[in-house]
Amino acid sequence: MISTALAATLVDEFGPTRPCSYRGRALREMTRISGSPYSMWRDIAITNKKNLADALHKLEQRLATSAKSGLEATGGRIRARPRVEKNSATETCRQERNKK
Repeated sequence: MISTALAATLVDEFGPTRPCSYRGRALREMTRISGSPYSMWRDIAITNKKNLADALHKLEQRLATSAKSGLEATGGRIRARPRVEKNSATETCRQERNKK
């Protein structure tokens, strides 16, 4: 859902062909699963409705907090490259990738 929302936002912002010109690895990875079949994600969403709703609500809160903090830290200006604080989830993912 998040990948699809990001891909749709890019298309809304830049048009249907422009996001394809951004071929950075991170963006490709973040939007890769948005091309997965709808039927697969529909079944997953139906099966995990409450867990998904809870996770999306928590994500929404975290994004709102991050956006507010970023704007406050810059006096209301949006930074080209916002600072991202490391957290335990980020570190855990990085450690898992480095083990491979």
